Amino acid sequence: MIKRRHHIIATAFLALLWGRVVAQQDNILFMQHINPQSNLVNPAVLSACPTYFSVPMLGSLHVNANSTGFSYAEISGSGAVNLNSLAQQLRWVDYVTAELHYTLFSMGTYLPNADYFNVAWTEKVDVKAFYPEKLVDFVANGNTQHIGQPFNFKFPGVNAMYYRELSFGLAREVDKQFIVGAHAKLLFGQVGIFTKRGKGTIVSNSTTYNFDADWNFGVNASVPLDVEYDADGTISGVELGALNFPAAALTFTNPGIAVDLGFIYRVGDYTFSGSALDLGFIYWSKNSRKFQQNGTFEFEGANVTNGLDPEAYFDSMVDSIHNQLKVTETSGGFMSFTTPRVYLGALLPLNRYYAVGANIRTELYPGRPVVGLTVHGVASNGKGLQGILSYSVMNGSFFNIGAGVALGGNGFQFFAMSDNLLGLFAPQNARNLNARLGFNIFLGCAGGKKKAGRSYYAGNCSWLDTPKQRQMRKMKKIRRR
Repeated sequence: MIKRRHHIIATAFLALLWGRVVAQQDNILFMQHINPQSNLVNPAVLSACPTYFSVPMLGSLHVNANSTGFSYAEISGSGAVNLNSLAQQLRWVDYVTAELHYTLFSMGTYLPNADYFNVAWTEKVDVKAFYPEKLVDFVANGNTQHIGQPFNFKFPGVNAMYYRELSFGLAREVDKQFIVGAHAKLLFGQVGIFTKRGKGTIVSNSTTYNFDADWNFGVNASVPLDVEYDADGTISGVELGALNFPAAALTFTNPGIAVDLGFIYRVGDYTFSGSALDLGFIYWSKNSRKFQQNGTFEFEGANVTNGLDPEAYFDSMVDSIHNQLKVTETSGGFMSFTTPRVYLGALLPLNRYYAVGANIRTELYPGRPVVGLTVHGVASNGKGLQGILSYSVMNGSFFNIGAGVALGGNGFQFFAMSDNLLGLFAPQNARNLNARLGFNIFLGCAGGKKKAGRSYYAGNCSWLDTPKQRQMRKMKKIRRR
């Protein structure tokens, strides 16, 4: 009866994973608990050895690029972007994102009370460009379908930042079944550009086809800029100032905070895990600039000069917008929020060497959540060698085959993984490209091992003692002295 109840719980949990799945990465890392860097995406993950630290400057490198709306091959014909094809397959808002996360150093060790303490220093570059389907359709097909009625839209935009993350984590085994963990993070923004998703309205006259439009658009930036002004105080030009990246490596300005929360729960043969990451913000005050553009403009539409030349028509409209809508600047700092992520996963061991599982990842992008689902199989020899093969549905793509490997045991470990291996060889057909690799050094692992149980997936690592067992072993050593 108990075993049947466990199967019912697992079935219900996995059913919750299915839904509208369209994105994301780090899915293999979330379930590769033999890898200490798995703690980066679930603070409850413990180290397999008493102490580990990443090889300095080679700890972990993560690169990722994805598109929720298209791949290059899906919208390009003979090398040119097909806007009509793009507009037909978009959702109401879609994204193109890029990430570069470089962990300079990380380490973890068990405290005397058996809690697991860990730290990490990571440099992060995150770029998210978002664009509404309505505006792409308007550019591709013109205003004919909107003649005589208002066309309402939101502007495309970008959230881009380079920031430093110092993470301090603690994980505790509440009992043999339940582990909880958390990270407290200090953030320091280096460069940031954030657009406000202002609204716009365009009305096309049914007789003259002239445009009447109004909008509200803004940009917050923390980056060196050289700004030129007109006599009336409006901005006439902006140029990028000098960026000193070596100096930026030694600065800790634009402070922020964030937290991660995670758990691991064992129910019979199953191991459930979950985490909520990057719940925080950064306050940008150094080199901060806030730009705003409000107003209305009128455009007379095609004429004998530009009507037969689409490029001339577009240039004429841009000139009209530039002449009628003025950009102003206000002083003061601003706040940006980190992008929250939520993971849920389940793992079932088949025997001592093999296991299967699934996990879901949800990222709360501006405007809508982006979700991805991964199912995977894991093979391990219990001595530090582990391989994972995965299949993912993400970013509207149903053909993402991933793989990961961890090599090494008691002293040294190399790991590498990708959630879409095929995309590395045919990037023009992929909506998802990502990879992660790094090196770790373990200390004291040989002394902490014991004979494995019936499965290498009974918990994080089957050779780890419980807190009570570690405390008893410590007391025996004291008595011998």
